[in-house]
Amino acid sequence: MPQTKYRIYELSARTLMSYAREENGVYTFQLNRTATDHCKIPGAKHEQDDCAMFFQLMCQLRGDRYRERAEDTCITDLADVIFYMDFSGIFDRSGARKKYRIRQEKAKALFRPEGTYMLFIDCANWLAAHGMTLDELLKMGWDVGVVWQDGRPFHGPTHIRMNLALPRSRVEEAFRRLDTYVFNA
Repeated sequence: MPQTKYRIYELSARTLMSYAREENGVYTFQLNRTATDHCKIPGAKHEQDDCAMFFQLMCQLRGDRYRERAEDTCITDLADVIFYMDFSGIFDRSGARKKYRIRQEKAKALFRPEGTYMLFIDCANWLAAHGMTLDELLKMGWDVGVVWQDGRPFHGPTHIRMNLALPRSRVEEAFRRLDTYVFNA
C-alpha cells in the first residue's frame, strides 16, 4: 500500500517573534520566504504521516475530486498553508519577568481565530448503539433539512462533515433539528 506523507514544517515561535512589530499595542508579523526559512527548526521532522485532516485540507485546496497518489509520495502543497509551532520557552515560563511577558504577548498575537468552519464528526459509537448505517443516519439528517456530507470520501468511514460557515442562528437550528428528530428521536 502506498504511503503518503505531507511536508508540514515546524517553526520556532521564539525565532518568529524576532520578526514581530508593535504598533499601537498590537503585534504583527510579516514574513517573507527567507524569514520563514530562518524560523524552521533545523533537524525537526518536517514530513508528517497521512491523516484525515490533511486529506480534507487537500480537498479544500484541490477540490472534492482530489485523490491521493498511487505511489509513495511526499505532498508539499500544505507547507504554505499550515505549520507546527514550537512554543517552548514561552508559555512554560512565568510572565513576571518583562522579557517573558513580552514574549507571551507576542505569542498571543499569533492567535486571531476567526472561527471554526467544519466539523468532522465520528459517529461510530452512536451507529453501533443504534444498529444503524451511516447512510441511514445521513438520510435522517437530510430528511429534516440538515445539509451534511458523507465523511467516507475524506477518510472517515463512520464520519459526517458538517459546515459551520453560516449564521449562528442557522447552526443552532440545525443542531436543534438533529437533537429533536435524529439523535434523540
